[in-house]
Amino acid sequence: MLQSGRVAGLECGGDPDARGVVLHRLLELLPALPIDDRAAAAEKFLQRELPKQPVEIRKSWVAEVIRVLHAPETAEFFAPHARAEAAISGWFEGQPVIGTVDRFYVTDHELGILDFKTGTPPADGKIPIHYQRQLQIYAKILAEIYPGRPLKAGILWTQTQRWQELAKESLALAA
Repeated sequence: MLQSGRVAGLECGGDPDARGVVLHRLLELLPALPIDDRAAAAEKFLQRELPKQPVEIRKSWVAEVIRVLHAPETAEFFAPHARAEAAISGWFEGQPVIGTVDRFYVTDHELGILDFKTGTPPADGKIPIHYQRQLQIYAKILAEIYPGRPLKAGILWTQTQRWQELAKESLALAA
């Protein structure tokens, strides 16, 4: 059974922030389950946590999360060795930073960082500057913990299944 954690008592309605909390929680918990059990577990979780939410909306959220989990371009972020909702702290440009990385993985050959955005990407197709900055901060802190690995970092827009990788030049600025 999926544990509610920080979702308990949440009533989403039309609140996009609340929707984001729910989807983040499912994307944190579902990868630990067998692939064939994920959709049913997500449906039960949403029914238990958000019984007032219309069934059609809950089903669309389950479908969105399952598509994210099965996307081949981001599969490494959901592998057993990947970490979810990882708290990090460090220094960036002389300032203390505390944050939570949605998903990351470390191999002998790469450090990958993923941040979910449950909205849609901007029409111009560019990663907004504040999201670039967020990824740069995460990359700097994690690269200090796991040095000597090439970095890969990006945004996964859950509604459109779009993976946007931050340019290597932008990541280099954080190092």
